Amino acid sequence: MEYRLLCKGKRVDNGEWVCGHYIATRKDDHIIYEHDFGMYESVDPETVCQCTGITDKNNQLIFEMDIVERQISKTPCAKGTIEWDNVEATYYAKTIDEDGCCADWNMADVHLGCVIIGNVYDNPELMAVGRNTTEEGRV
Repeated sequence: MEYRLLCKGKRVDNGEWVCGHYIATRKDDHIIYEHDFGMYESVDPETVCQCTGITDKNNQLIFEMDIVERQISKTPCAKGTIEWDNVEATYYAKTIDEDGCCADWNMADVHLGCVIIGNVYDNPELMAVGRNTTEEGRV
């Protein structure tokens, strides 16, 4: 599946994530068309996230609102959420440090040294200050 304009969202009927092309209709329906299955799924518009076109170090596609953990020599050193910057017209990671302060880091750093550990919708506890991850990286 190509990265361009690829989105994911949570289905309204069962809360499962679906990935494909996002469609917002005039009737206020929010749909993701899954190319692989040829299906249209109604999604909660609050959960729709666009693909950044970048993968983490495990080759997993990174979407807006994913929570990533930056690693140096396999040691976690920071985590943050993937967000869009309208001024710079780019995605970035909004980092949460030990003091709860935020500092940004660019997507090149995300691609080279980060793993996805969850997302803000399914894993809000990961936004707490500190390091809550799994061994494999992805929650």
